[in-house]
Amino acid sequence: TSMSGITVSEEAVDLFYLMRAKATYRWALWRIDDGGGEVIIEAVGPKNSSFVDFLAHLPDTDCRYGVFDYQYTTAEGQVLSKLVFLNWAPEAARVKFKMMYASTKDFFKGHLDGISVEFQASDHEEIGEHEVSEAVRALKRRDSVNSTAMIMDAKSHLTAPPTDDEVEWRTVRVCRQEPNAEYDGTTVVKWGTNFTQPSAVACCEACRNHPRCDLFVYCASATGCGAEHAHGECWLKREPRLNPLKPMGRRGPAHAPHAVDTPHPPEIGWTSGTVMTQERFDVAQKRVDDERSAEASRLSSLRGDDRLPLVFFEVAIKGKPIGRIEFVLFTDTSPRSAENFRRLCTGEQGIVPEGREGAGKPYHFKGASFYRIIDQFIDQGGVEIESALGGAFKDDSGGLKLKHEHKGLLSMANAGPNTNTAHFSIMINPAPHLDSHYTIFGQAVTGFNVIDAVNALSVDKPDHTATAQDGAVILDCGQLRKGTLQPNLEAP
Repeated sequence: TSMSGITVSEEAVDLFYLMRAKATYRWALWRIDDGGGEVIIEAVGPKNSSFVDFLAHLPDTDCRYGVFDYQYTTAEGQVLSKLVFLNWAPEAARVKFKMMYASTKDFFKGHLDGISVEFQASDHEEIGEHEVSEAVRALKRRDSVNSTAMIMDAKSHLTAPPTDDEVEWRTVRVCRQEPNAEYDGTTVVKWGTNFTQPSAVACCEACRNHPRCDLFVYCASATGCGAEHAHGECWLKREPRLNPLKPMGRRGPAHAPHAVDTPHPPEIGWTSGTVMTQERFDVAQKRVDDERSAEASRLSSLRGDDRLPLVFFEVAIKGKPIGRIEFVLFTDTSPRSAENFRRLCTGEQGIVPEGREGAGKPYHFKGASFYRIIDQFIDQGGVEIESALGGAFKDDSGGLKLKHEHKGLLSMANAGPNTNTAHFSIMINPAPHLDSHYTIFGQAVTGFNVIDAVNALSVDKPDHTATAQDGAVILDCGQLRKGTLQPNLEAP
C-alpha cells in the first residue's frame, strides 16, 4: 500500500508487462477507482493504434496514468521502441485528485520495470508527438536496448542525458541472491517442476529475461529440496508487494533467530533472489522504510496510552531465557478478551474451582507452552482451563472488526464463535483470512526478536509446525500497567 493508502491491482501490473512483451496493446490508461483505494485499468489501445488515439482518450477533467509504446527508426534503419509513462493532471481536475495521483505515482511506477521516459502534463498541447519524439531520441542508449528513466515536466527543459554508468545503475535488472531461503510469490510465471537450470546464476538470468518475473527460487541442494523437489528446479515468480530488503518466505539457519544453546534448524536447500532495477529497488526500499517508520510510531503511541493495560511474558526455549515481550491490551474495542488475558497474566483469579474446566490449575499463563508454532504465521499458546471470566465467553464485536494486518497482534484461538477461553495466537504476518472470525485484542509493542525466535522453531519441521515438545515456554508473566479504562464486560 502506498503512503496515501492506495494499492495497485494485479491486473493493472500484468497489463504493463503484456505491453512490455510487445504483445496485444500499444497503449494503456490506468485510474484510481471511485473508492480511492486501488489503481485499476481504464482503457487499452490495440497494436495498430496511434499516439493520437492515446491522447484522445485522456479526459479533460480527470487525472490518469498512461503508458505508450513509442516506436521510432534510427539513422541506421533499426526500429526501436521506448515505453513512455504519462502522469496526466489537467488543470480542470479537482485538487484533491491531483494530490491523490501525485502521492501514488511513484508507488505505482515502482511496479513497472522498463519505463524509459516520464512526462508530467496538464494540457494536451504539452504532450504532443514532437515532444515525446524529442525526449526519446535524447536518451543515451546502451547496447540499443537499455535506457534510463528521464522525468520531463512539459513546461520545462529536458534533463541532461545520463552517463553510461547511470544507465546501467538505474535500468538494468539486477539479481540479488540469498542462499538458504525460499521466497514466496503471489504468481508463478514458470513452474520449476518443468523448468530446470544448472545453477542459481542461470535461474536468475532466466528471471531477468522473463518480462513478468521479479523473483526466483532455485533448488541448489544436490539431494533435492524436501521430498518433492529435485536439484535444479528453477521457479520464476512475481510478487507485486515484494519487500526488497527481506522478501517473504522461509529461511534457514543463517537467518532464523534462535535461542542461545538451542540447535539450529537444518539447511532448507533453496537459493532465492530478486530481480529488479535499482530504481524499483529504491522506490520499494523507501516504501518499506516509510512503513517501518509508521509502524514504530503506532507502537510507541500504543505503549504510551495509559488507558490500556500493559502486560508482559518472559519466554524461555528449552529452559534458556530468551527475553521479554510486552503487550498492550485493547480493553476499548475487545473488553472481554483483553481483560481475560490481563487476568491470566497476573494470576489474580487464583485457582480454578472444582467442577470447572481445568479444576485445580491456576488461572495463570506462567509455565504455559507455545504448542502450535507455524512458520511465518503464528505463535500459539495457552492453558487447558476455562477463561478467567468463568467458562467460555463470547467474541468481542469490536475485536472482530479489526484486521489481522500487523505483526505481533494478539488474536483469540478458539473452537468456533463464542468459545473463547485461555488460548491465543501472536501473529507473525498479515492473515486476512482470519478477519471477522477471531477476536483481535492486543498488540506486542516490544520483544519482536523473542516472537521471531519462537517462530523459528518451526523451520523445516513437518508441516512447518513446531509443538510444545520444542520447548518454548512462558517462564513468567505479569502486569506493568492496569490501564485507566474500565473494561465493559457486557459490551456487544
